[in-house]
Amino acid sequence: METYRVPPPNTTRTRSQKIWRVLYIAALYSTILFVVDRVLFHQFRSAIDAISIVFQGILFGLTFSWLVGEFSLPYQIVVGDQEMWGNTPLSKRTIHRGRVRKIVERRKNFWSSGGILVSERSRLGLYFWGGLWVPKSLPEFEHLRAIVESWRIDN
Repeated sequence: METYRVPPPNTTRTRSQKIWRVLYIAALYSTILFVVDRVLFHQFRSAIDAISIVFQGILFGLTFSWLVGEFSLPYQIVVGDQEMWGNTPLSKRTIHRGRVRKIVERRKNFWSSGGILVSERSRLGLYFWGGLWVPKSLPEFEHLRAIVESWRIDN
């Protein structure tokens, strides 16, 4: 059996990716807060309120990004002769040889490093129950991808 350790996502991001992530979360939070205050409660009255909303958005973005980076769970992928599984302290996803039905490639963005999501279920089952995540940040990504492709069922 081979074991591959996946580094936490916060260590694989560049400084600019982290900044863009904070700004994106801040903009999203500020927009939602503005809509809730203005449309639902009719409480938006002055420029001070706008500054307060933007400040709260930035604070929320910084806090959210820090918490996600600090408390991301350790993850490892173990490959055996007949199965491959991903382990975290909270869950275990297993893929068996000859039963892989769906492989979905995720592009790289500032949320993730990109990779493939593998499942023994259909696309709908993958959406509801999830699958095994193999990130492109792993040096052995192409090797693991080839293994998964060879275990695929032809539909």
